Amino acid sequence: MGNKKKLDLGAAAEEFEMISSDTHLFYNVRTGEFDFYNDFMDLEDDDAEKFEYDDWVSAPHQQDIGEYDIMVDFAETVSDPRKNELLSVSLEGRGAFRRFKDTLHRVGLIDEWYTFKHEAYIEIAREWCEKKGIEYVDKTGTLKSGQPPMIEAPHSIDFIIIPLSPKIADYAANVMSDALDYSKATAAQEIKRMLSSKRISLVAIADDRVIGIIGAIP
Repeated sequence: MGNKKKLDLGAAAEEFEMISSDTHLFYNVRTGEFDFYNDFMDLEDDDAEKFEYDDWVSAPHQQDIGEYDIMVDFAETVSDPRKNELLSVSLEGRGAFRRFKDTLHRVGLIDEWYTFKHEAYIEIAREWCEKKGIEYVDKTGTLKSGQPPMIEAPHSIDFIIIPLSPKIADYAANVMSDALDYSKATAAQEIKRMLSSKRISLVAIADDRVIGIIGAIP
């Protein structure tokens, strides 16, 4: 199998945050890369059989992660009575995930949520590594989920248009997921296809954030 690479918990956390109910995520202990397939994918493009080799280790499934419990835990940390009540009510009944996210925007806690969520996923990644016997490193200053990379833009314009690149692919996928109500895995797969040399793909950047995406086939 060769030498195994140590896994950065921050990178693992970001991968785990993209997992959906129909996503099967795997980690290669030899190369240090993540890859996945979806139940609905065309396996001629992504052959799932390669994940049967010993180098590939299965990541947690969505039901094992328990993001709803993370949402509940976050709501309990909010000391403001009004905000706490609004978040708690949003978690009741069907559609809780969408209501919770909408409420976070209303009460101005979206950045705090992304930080809390990312740290929770780091702990999930840590427990998974220890269970699977995977060596890991916990680097400081890891880019938090929901924080786009800093992109310098002239202050004289409202936004800039740049080509889609792997560096901002995750953030473009988040925009696509929010705008089109795709699952995170479906959006990630579509962005992966848009990065193909046979596609034309552009993103709009404003205030150091990805705010839009457009693609076409030549």
